[in-house]
Amino acid sequence: YMSQLNARLRTFLNNIKPSADLTTKLIALQELGELLSISTEEDTLAGSFQVESFVRELVRILGGTGGEAAQDEGDDDNENNDEDAALASAFQMSAGGTLPGDENLEAQLLACRCLANLMEALPGCGHILVYHGAIPVLCSKLLEIS
Repeated sequence: YMSQLNARLRTFLNNIKPSADLTTKLIALQELGELLSISTEEDTLAGSFQVESFVRELVRILGGTGGEAAQDEGDDDNENNDEDAALASAFQMSAGGTLPGDENLEAQLLACRCLANLMEALPGCGHILVYHGAIPVLCSKLLEIS
């Protein structure tokens, strides 16, 4: 049973990476969320769930970097990247396209559910979410709701 679970978790992790196509990612996120919702620390996830790797990918799906905690250095580069991203979005909208990420709203919602279910299944992993920048990303998502 544990080897099957390990293989399934590895597949989920590979299928939520940026290189996966959107349909595969959505299916993997849905199944991961369901697995986490019925899991507990003692039974299903003990020793087989790679919390760091999953949190990193889930935060990336939500629009964060998934990396280390935010650094104060390099703010000038971030400002230039923000300006470039705004110009690219405006250009795409003027060409009749949709904003980048609009098609990922469902993936973002499923990633939020995965993080919530993960916190319920493994309450001791909160520091990992903080380390990978999940809190600012989740707060920004809450502020976007209108």
